[in-house]
Amino acid sequence: MPPKYPSRRVRSQMNRRGFTLVELLVVIAIIGMLIALLLPAVQQAREAARRMQCTNNLKQLGLAVHNYHDTFNSLPYPDVGITYDTGTKWVNSWGLAILPMIEQGALWDQLDTTVANGVSDQANQDIVNVQLTAYVCPSTPRSGVVQGIIEQEDDTSTFNTSMAAAPGDYFLPRSFRDNTMTPSEVTAAFFDGSFSKPVRFSSTTDGLSNTMFFFERANFPNIVVKGNRPKDSANYSYPSVVDTNFQGWWASTQHDRIRSWTYDGNQYYGPCVVNCTNDWGGAYSYHPGGMNASVGDGSVQFIPETVDKGAFRAFVGRDDGFVQNGL
Repeated sequence: MPPKYPSRRVRSQMNRRGFTLVELLVVIAIIGMLIALLLPAVQQAREAARRMQCTNNLKQLGLAVHNYHDTFNSLPYPDVGITYDTGTKWVNSWGLAILPMIEQGALWDQLDTTVANGVSDQANQDIVNVQLTAYVCPSTPRSGVVQGIIEQEDDTSTFNTSMAAAPGDYFLPRSFRDNTMTPSEVTAAFFDGSFSKPVRFSSTTDGLSNTMFFFERANFPNIVVKGNRPKDSANYSYPSVVDTNFQGWWASTQHDRIRSWTYDGNQYYGPCVVNCTNDWGGAYSYHPGGMNASVGDGSVQFIPETVDKGAFRAFVGRDDGFVQNGL
């Protein structure tokens, strides 16, 4: 009887074999290594896109200021509570003033300017809760609106936890302050030093291309230090929750004097001016290596964390005689 040989189909099945456990582990390890190599590149690409959007936001704000100046022959009112020639307590801010210049005229038209508390009045809650992409940097981690805002009426300020407002990451520099330098403070582009009158481009005698308009102060009023770590509340420079939450939402007082800090972000008047803390007067972003700043000529500049504070101060000052073209 002839020997029985397996059929061609059976032989084909016999010649097949699966991965061994060792081979499978090697394949998994290789895939893991490739993913580990790919993730940083993906994250860098995403951050590059977010930084570009942040740059575009600041450029849009700079151009809006120019359009405002062309229309009203002055820079926008920068502050909540400045009365100027009205003699009333209407609460205004640059974030509100340029709304028509960033295609948000309909939002401006909805504001109730007759209420005593202005933008912090219940009547304007629907307005200040609108989240505007032009006022936030996409690199900043967000968890929604700023819960708890300031009601300001008759020279008193009350922290109201039942109200909220949409955040803003961009601030006007009011001045640069450092008590270790002479003079200790230089005035920025939007201010006359006394908060008494509107300011025009002609006041920036150092030149618009040499003067900062907006800087990043991201994620305020959540106070952080270098590395995006929450700051110990025992080291806060703000004396009260009212002072802290007076800022941080786009329709409020989005300006502050810029201060230099120690590298750990715990003490001001140190060597660091970028990305050490967003605490009182801290210039801060979530971009690795520096932050974006709007320049008076409409351009946007990326300022490195290693910038010299003297050069940075010259960039903030509008009429101090120190011309700083590029950082």
